[in-house]
Amino acid sequence: VPETRLVGIPVDDIEDLKDSVAIRCVVSANPKASVVWRREGQSQPASLQELLQFSPVIRQHSGLYTCHARNKAGDSLPVRVHLDVKCK
Repeated sequence: VPETRLVGIPVDDIEDLKDSVAIRCVVSANPKASVVWRREGQSQPASLQELLQFSPVIRQHSGLYTCHARNKAGDSLPVRVHLDVKCK
């Protein structure tokens, strides 16, 4: 079963139209796993790659994002990050 962890979670405030965000969902799996990022409340995936990236980030990017990986062995436990984009 794939294992996932997040790298690059912002520790400082994220400012609207000023900052960029790049969060990687690192997957440890054999065989190789597919990755999906989803934003809470959205039916379409936010990303189908390990990297979730916004440049620049805008206020509408705020929300809870979940990454999970899947391979023939099964599904990973979800890992989550909340983006809170601040207005100027």
